[in-house]
Amino acid sequence: MQLGNKVAWFGTSGKGSFGKVRLKHRELFFGKAEEQASMQTVEKAYSTLQLTIGWLRHAEAQKLKDAIQLYFKSGASAIPRIQPILELVQAGMTNGKLSLKTDNTSTSRFVNQFGVEADDVPYIEGYVRNGANGSKGDIHVTRDYIMNNRFQAVRTFIHEATHRFANTDDFGEQGYMHADGSDFRAPGITAEQCLNNADSYAYFCMAMGYR
Repeated sequence: MQLGNKVAWFGTSGKGSFGKVRLKHRELFFGKAEEQASMQTVEKAYSTLQLTIGWLRHAEAQKLKDAIQLYFKSGASAIPRIQPILELVQAGMTNGKLSLKTDNTSTSRFVNQFGVEADDVPYIEGYVRNGANGSKGDIHVTRDYIMNNRFQAVRTFIHEATHRFANTDDFGEQGYMHADGSDFRAPGITAEQCLNNADSYAYFCMAMGYR
C-alpha cells in the first residue's frame, strides 16, 4: 500500500548482516523486544530475498514453475522480468539508507486521496509514503505483525520494499493474495499486471525463500 503520512517519529539505528537499518517508531521509548523483533524481521526478509533470487537459477525446478504460475500467472520465461525487481529490492536493502517504521496501533495515520489526515482508518498492514517527483518514503510495517506474526511481518516488509525500491503497484482485491498465499482475493488480474504487483513478489518470495 502507498499512502501519505504526517506523524512524528523517533528513531534508533541497528546493523544487519547486510548493512545499517534506521528503526523509527511513534513512541518515545522503543523497547529491546521491539528493536530485536524489528531487526529480525528485516534480517529474515533479506535472507528470504537472497534464497528466492538463488532459486531463479533453476528454471526447470517444478517448485519454481508452480510458484511463478500461481503468483505471476506465467511460465519460466517470466524469470527475466521477475529477477530484476528482486535485485532492485536487494540493492535497496544494502545501500545503507534502509528505514523501517513500526506503529503501536492496529491502524495507521495517513493522508487520504483528498489530503485529509485521518486516525481511525481500517487495519493497514504496511505502507510506503509517496513523495514528490515519484520518490518513496520509508517502509512501514504494523507493530502487530512485528511482534506477533513473523511470517506476515516479513511478507509485508517485502511487499512494501518492492514499492520502495522497484516501483511496483497494487491492483486492489484482484492483486492482493489471501493470507495463506493460496490465491488472489478476487479474479481478474492479468499476467502482465502480476509482473508489477507487489503482493505477487511478496508471496512468491515467501513460497520460495522463507525458512
